[in-house]
Amino acid sequence: MADVDEAIDFLRYYSYQMRKNKGYAMDMSSPYPNERPKDLLKPYGVWGVLSPFNFPWAIMAGMSIGAMLTGNTIVVKPSSDAPWPALAMAKILEESSLPPGVFNVVTGPGGTTGKELVENTAISGIVFTGS
Repeated sequence: MADVDEAIDFLRYYSYQMRKNKGYAMDMSSPYPNERPKDLLKPYGVWGVLSPFNFPWAIMAGMSIGAMLTGNTIVVKPSSDAPWPALAMAKILEESSLPPGVFNVVTGPGGTTGKELVENTAISGIVFTGS
């Protein structure tokens, strides 16, 4: 129950931040008077999300939603010990009309499936929690 609650908190937090900052760009404070720094979130492409067996909903959702909200697509490789949350989230997102191909799940051992995500040049970035 706590795992799902934490996943919901991540979804709410990232969505709140997008509304608060009116999308991708946010002015930042500056220590210098003539400087106008911005925080600019932008899409990079396809992100590999390697999620762990512990807190499989919360950590997977937290790593995925931030990347999706900034315009990236996701390939989630859940832990072989806990694939169900990623598969369930894919089903929920499909039913909520998320466009096909935005949230994707692949299952399999880390030594082959995870390694392919990490080494594949079509993957723009990797987020990982585990050892």
